[in-house]
Amino acid sequence: MSPAVSECTVAQAAKFLDVSEGFVDEVLDDNLIKHRLEGGRRLIDWNSLQDYGQERNQKLVEAEGLFHFFQEIGLSDD
Repeated sequence: MSPAVSECTVAQAAKFLDVSEGFVDEVLDDNLIKHRLEGGRRLIDWNSLQDYGQERNQKLVEAEGLFHFFQEIGLSDD
């Protein structure tokens, strides 16, 4: 996306986050990303999408770290 882009579609957001469009719809339903309706389409605020993506990635990294910690101390079945 170029710096001039301020909004994107659900399909573009799904591609950016590497998730399904259904997942993006659920996130929007939960109001975790700023968006608006125009002609029945959801237009997603690009800055809000980027912020959500960064927060999501950080949580995934933290969860992976916990998983490895639990493996090291023998609390994981894997």
